[in-house]
Amino acid sequence: MSNILSIPDFPRQKLARGSKTKKWATKCVDACEGVIADDSNGVRTTLANKEENYRLYAGYTDTKSVEKQFNPLDLKSGTLPADYQNYGIEIPKFNLLIGEESNRKFQYRLRSVNDDAYSERENKQRDDVRALLVENIKKQSIDEQDFNNRVQKIQKYYKYEYQDMQELMGTRILKYLEKELDTETEFRDGFKDVLLVAEELYDIDIIGGEPVVRRLNPKNVFTVRGGKSSYIEDSEIICHVCYRSLSKVIDDYHDELTSAQITALEDKIRTAYGGYGNDHRLPQGITGPIESSELNEDVILLDDNNNLLSAHRGGGYFDGDGNIRELKVRWRSMRKMGFVTYIDENGDEQQLEHPVDERYKINEAKGEKIKWEWLGEWWEGIKLADDIYVKMRPRPVQFTY
Repeated sequence: MSNILSIPDFPRQKLARGSKTKKWATKCVDACEGVIADDSNGVRTTLANKEENYRLYAGYTDTKSVEKQFNPLDLKSGTLPADYQNYGIEIPKFNLLIGEESNRKFQYRLRSVNDDAYSERENKQRDDVRALLVENIKKQSIDEQDFNNRVQKIQKYYKYEYQDMQELMGTRILKYLEKELDTETEFRDGFKDVLLVAEELYDIDIIGGEPVVRRLNPKNVFTVRGGKSSYIEDSEIICHVCYRSLSKVIDDYHDELTSAQITALEDKIRTAYGGYGNDHRLPQGITGPIESSELNEDVILLDDNNNLLSAHRGGGYFDGDGNIRELKVRWRSMRKMGFVTYIDENGDEQQLEHPVDERYKINEAKGEKIKWEWLGEWWEGIKLADDIYVKMRPRPVQFTY
């Protein structure tokens, strides 16, 4: 699926803000759910290839895939030996790269790029050079070589080491979050995904009032792309599906879930547990230890036709262990925004720094004029199990205006 308008029953996005109700957002999430397991975008590696690569790394052997390599024309004249042993000669190479990446230092430094911060840095550097010059003049003798060396040290300091108060505060916050969120582990797992399936995906969000950085399993992320961009943030729709325990769901959405919804989820688990949850059996032709964490991660498996196992696309609403399916959707919508110009006290025309929404009333006494435009706006919604929706809203942080 290559275009958002090709999704059946996808609601119109060019609507006034007042028309975008929770009911409208719910229809959007349900329509976006249909993109799960659709591999027709032509940009990302297919779900079947991802699954096969993870199986190979985990020590699994797909006999049908091996037969296809030796018998690409599907001739019926013979078959592979009844049994053979898989030697994962590529696994040590992957592990070596993962180990080397883990040992590399992750160094960074925040820099302010606005004009004021740059001017402040330049002024401080100039003042230090001037003070050095005054110091040498007072000595009534200038060692040119020493002077040039000290000037170079000053330039190097301000280029690589100097930080203003905002930069220092931001760096300290990042250092704290780096340890609190264990980003080193998340990035290491993401690097392994790059090696295996050529994708590295993370979800950076505010959940329960706290920042989170979570590595996403590429098998569980489905997109509708805009054009052929390789950047996932250029997608029209991004869906992530996984299975989580009720306690984890409550931890993340306690400020969104009502008491009745929590009770409903608990009742659904009691009803569905051991019933129509995901099938944990391996697809036919797959051999290997059932305990592999790579295969069981989020419990998304394919059948012989590369379709997701279960009566529901993307897995059942509950897995065999009673975990709840969480479907997180983000999609590009539209918002009507106005750009306001006015006449200042000097009689010059100025423009408001930020655009205004459709509810803004112009002040004709100040000579205000407004130009309306439709801009992109990211929305989000989360569907828990089959009919419980939370966070149906525009994304709090937008990068389009």
